[in-house]
Amino acid sequence: MTKQIIVDAMTGDVSEEDFTPETFPIVTAFLPIEPTPFWLAAHELLQLKKSDVLNAIADPDERYEAELEIEGRKTYRRDDPMVIKLAQLKGYPPAQMDDLWLYVQQHYR
Repeated sequence: MTKQIIVDAMTGDVSEEDFTPETFPIVTAFLPIEPTPFWLAAHELLQLKKSDVLNAIADPDERYEAELEIEGRKTYRRDDPMVIKLAQLKGYPPAQMDDLWLYVQQHYR
């Protein structure tokens, strides 16, 4: 039987387990999402519009910069500051946003 080496990223502990397809982790990529499906999903799934995000920014200069960023985007990435701002507005932890991102990738075009 083949063994797999597992290293705990937090502690550095190393362990060894039998390798089976069931124990092998599946790595999922967070692909970029284009603006139309991104904002459609934000509205339908989170009840958020672009204006909600912009209105949540108190500083007028920061709000203007965010507006330019939103309007100029060709795609959004999971780690984009605007995506993080959306998560904060809804109080979603990162794992929940990860799940939501993957759902949008698969169901919105």
